[in-house]
Amino acid sequence: MMYPVIDVGSNTLRLCVYDYDGFAVKTLFTKKAMVGLANHVSEGKMTQAGVEKLCTTLEKFKDTLVNFETEPVSVFATASLRNVENRQQILDIVRHRTGMDVTIITGEEEARLDFIGATKQVAMEQGILLDIGGGSTEIVLFEGGEITKAVSIPIGSLNSYAQFVEGFLPERKERKKIKKAVLEAVENAFGDVEISKGQTACGVGGTIRAACKISDHIYDLPTGHHHISRFQIDEVYDVLSDDMSRSIEVILDVVPDRLRTILTGLTILRTLVRYFDIKGVEVSQYGVREGYLYANLLPLK
Repeated sequence: MMYPVIDVGSNTLRLCVYDYDGFAVKTLFTKKAMVGLANHVSEGKMTQAGVEKLCTTLEKFKDTLVNFETEPVSVFATASLRNVENRQQILDIVRHRTGMDVTIITGEEEARLDFIGATKQVAMEQGILLDIGGGSTEIVLFEGGEITKAVSIPIGSLNSYAQFVEGFLPERKERKKIKKAVLEAVENAFGDVEISKGQTACGVGGTIRAACKISDHIYDLPTGHHHISRFQIDEVYDVLSDDMSRSIEVILDVVPDRLRTILTGLTILRTLVRYFDIKGVEVSQYGVREGYLYANLLPLK
């Protein structure tokens, strides 16, 4: 049976169609749209232009699904809608325009689903999971295959760009402001938690996957490499922050769709790696969408 899932993120909308044969899940099809909904928020509300982009993209995804014989489409939203004041009005407009009902998940639920999805692919019994999205960052501590603490902070690669960056790419003083905001948020959430040092993290989401791709490019590593060390994260950060012309060249060559947000995302990642004393990140191709699939849609979990 085929299950279509649409993830309404702050930076990206993504449609995935999964096939489940009763034993295993296989991704049949994916379609991505870089919409940047977090850029369309003013005074705490999503603008009309943002709502129009959302509806237009969902209508295109709906047209795509006409070619598939699937279960009804499941649509969920993360920080893109949970962080805006007019979320109910947006849900009503989307339902009227597209016929789709969108479920808004909480930050803690997003972190939980990240864990469920990622650990279906990356076998880790204990450690920390990081998911740097466009409008939030999810952090999960787990031990013995069970979550011990799951937190979402409202700082992501796109909304930090909108809040702190005035030019094309963030300057040093702007990256320092992002770092300060991240440190304040994680210290508030984890300051009283004893955390093991030198562990490997599980990484989820576009920022971390993009960092891994850039690292592979810099070090001429084989395609499909899914690990990035702390040293490599520092190296990628330095390459992208030291010389704007070089950084633009590298980004356009490797992850052009993240031209504006990769350095803000890397600033968040580097700050978290240092705060939690992480030695490296094992990158999972699975995350919140697959977690939503396993937790809510499949007949056998």
